[in-house]
Amino acid sequence: MSDKSKSLERKNELIKIGAQIFSKNGFYNTSLEDIAKAAGVTRGAIYHNFGNKLELCRNIVERYNEFIDEILLKDLYNGSSDSICKLTDCLNTFFNHLEKDQEFRIYTEVVMKLRAINNIEEFKNDFNFRFYKDFNSIKDVLDKAKLKGEIKKSLDTKSFTFVLMTSIIGVIENWIFNQKIISLNSCAEQITEMIICRTRLISNNDSSNCKSES
Repeated sequence: MSDKSKSLERKNELIKIGAQIFSKNGFYNTSLEDIAKAAGVTRGAIYHNFGNKLELCRNIVERYNEFIDEILLKDLYNGSSDSICKLTDCLNTFFNHLEKDQEFRIYTEVVMKLRAINNIEEFKNDFNFRFYKDFNSIKDVLDKAKLKGEIKKSLDTKSFTFVLMTSIIGVIENWIFNQKIISLNSCAEQITEMIICRTRLISNNDSSNCKSES
């Protein structure tokens, strides 16, 4: 393995360890010393890779975004041809993955805690970018569905996408901080049906007929 590959592997490992510590302690109660100690490296090694705590957190957010692009957006464009089934498959896959994949769940926990911090502008920009990227992707699927006659032409896709997005974020935030209440893995299809239940009124197809590939 080349020195560059070793350096990248070590940086990725520090991101994972950093996410674990931030998830447990939160942003303000975590120091680079804490992460260095957990990783078995010097604080200088953390500074070398990230510069400061904020930059390490932004790397964690970037890793979260990579997961979302792989899990969420891939299904939106490569899943079933029917728009409502696309959304159904996408959400089922996401909720199942969130509970089963510990690494992704930890990244999500960190992101949800960072979202609650209102006085760090860099995080606001990152989260706004993520929101609009997902918003536009979902709206694009619904706009194409209108053209194909899969949903009613009178549907305001912008408003519907906004409600859909806020519902999804609400489920994620509440489950992340109350994981013992329900199992996302076993309830994914029911939760998804509740989130997009209005599609029964605006779609020519019944979303309950969609089968998740997860």
